[in-house]
Amino acid sequence: RFGVSCVLLDIDGDWGKHSVKGDLPLPSRAQADEIIAALPLDPALIVESGGGLHVYLRFDRVYSSAAAQPVMDGLKFWYETQAKAMKIQPDARPTADLARVLRPAGSLNHKIAPSRSVTIEHQDPMCTWTLGELRDAFPAPVVTATPIPMRAEGDAERASDRFAVTVPVSK
Repeated sequence: RFGVSCVLLDIDGDWGKHSVKGDLPLPSRAQADEIIAALPLDPALIVESGGGLHVYLRFDRVYSSAAAQPVMDGLKFWYETQAKAMKIQPDARPTADLARVLRPAGSLNHKIAPSRSVTIEHQDPMCTWTLGELRDAFPAPVVTATPIPMRAEGDAERASDRFAVTVPVSK
């Protein structure tokens, strides 16, 4: 049986080489540290990936992916909100992606010449959080459905054309 033992932030920094696209700059090292300082819960592990930071918030035990996904979605939303306020470009995709594999400490980041070591900057193996604590700290964004008529006045109605769903996007 598989499960999730932590949630993470992947903060791509301007000191690395990344494929993130957008009009805003990537965060500087100082801005990345500011994001970490703003976390409502302490991380168990921070890894310098040779061009960014991987910040791990550890669960107190292994949870199912279904139980952990709302926390991952909430952390992604939190990170995007922080980045928007700081006017920097986040790559929040890895935050809510269970299949993402990150560089382990002790390896090398070969995207940059010369290659850079991936190192542990902070480690507190006793720092864990319950599912409830993480859910409270990073609530999943609320998605609402608003019915919108899909046909013009006088058009023949089909059952499948009655409504569309709109999802508000954070600005």
